[in-house]
Amino acid sequence: ATNMTDEIAALGAYVLSGVPLDHPSIRKFYDKWKHDSLVMQKWFGVLAAKSPKAEAVKRLAILEKDPLFKKEIPNYLRALYFQFAKNNLVAFH
Repeated sequence: ATNMTDEIAALGAYVLSGVPLDHPSIRKFYDKWKHDSLVMQKWFGVLAAKSPKAEAVKRLAILEKDPLFKKEIPNYLRALYFQFAKNNLVAFH
């Protein structure tokens, strides 16, 4: 990808397809952008919003333990939990 819109869209497509969190493409995105907190908030949000129903709650538990997830910062909480509640309605309910 040559821009963030394409990278986030590709990440979302991978997640929506049901690949595990340790899939090389998901790890590559993580490793590439782990220094940028705004991009990582998008990463958390995409994983919460697009995770398959059977995996979503388990993934939230894993993601909230990630060293880059800062639960004391409201934007990280919003990125993970709000995106899950708003955009992953099947898993949320």
